[in-house]
Amino acid sequence: MTPDRIRKKVSAYSSAWTKRFLQPPRTHNQLLALCVAIHETGAGDFWPGPDGVLDTPDDEHDWGATTLRPLTAEEEAVVRAAGVYPTVGPGHETAARAAMAAIAAAGLPFPQGVIHCDSSPQKGAYFEFFASFPTDELGADYFIRLLCLRRDGTRKPAYDMLLDEHGTPAQLATAMYHSGYFTGVHKPAGTTPEARATAAAANIADYTHALNALLPAVSSALAGGQGPAARRVLRVGSSGADVREWQRDLGVADDGVFGPVTERATRQWQVVHGLAGDSVVGPLTWARFDRHDTEPPGAA
Repeated sequence: MTPDRIRKKVSAYSSAWTKRFLQPPRTHNQLLALCVAIHETGAGDFWPGPDGVLDTPDDEHDWGATTLRPLTAEEEAVVRAAGVYPTVGPGHETAARAAMAAIAAAGLPFPQGVIHCDSSPQKGAYFEFFASFPTDELGADYFIRLLCLRRDGTRKPAYDMLLDEHGTPAQLATAMYHSGYFTGVHKPAGTTPEARATAAAANIADYTHALNALLPAVSSALAGGQGPAARRVLRVGSSGADVREWQRDLGVADDGVFGPVTERATRQWQVVHGLAGDSVVGPLTWARFDRHDTEPPGAA
């Protein structure tokens, strides 16, 4: 996904968030949410839209291009009651069209899009839904509702994590996993508490890895491709002028080599500022540092 497309998604997300919650999202909120959005809707970037042709007007504003999700329990019940079952073999397109017709006949609300069949070793064949939208903002609002709100309007834990300036991808992944909005769950939950806990840890780690992998691109796009958010990731073994700059900011000897002293000082700085103390100066640490560096005394 290009930086321009990410920035377009940020703009749509910010507008939708402001209208829904009556306050604009802060940069940290945008950073984490867009990583989720790109991961959750990434497959949609290769969906050609209703006309079957990629990058044409009908999919220009598809929130890049879609929100991809399994059918809800209510939708699934309607489809099953109509005697429609998913298949990844012959007839899968016919089954998908029949599923869409059953949901439409039941009057259940869902945006323009298409149902298709998918499969996994654990679940077998199942239906998923590609949702497209006439504008990016409507797509962003749909994404926000899936991520942050339950059907009764109460807020999911992910909402609180997005508002937390110290929130991490791992914490957001945990909140999402336990509220059921989660793509890429590979390990089945199992039947015992121990097996469920093991599966949850593995799936959350997998999702966290996916979000962390997207952080640099989203962070750079938020910064316009320049400035602090696009800085190199620093860790033990790094060297150069940027390490020397970071050392000066920490108040340690600026020899330009990220060694044990810099590692300890970095960990301490991260913990004091509410970040995971991993001693890796990545997008979240740079963003937190730059926000801290420009805040007036006493600001949170």
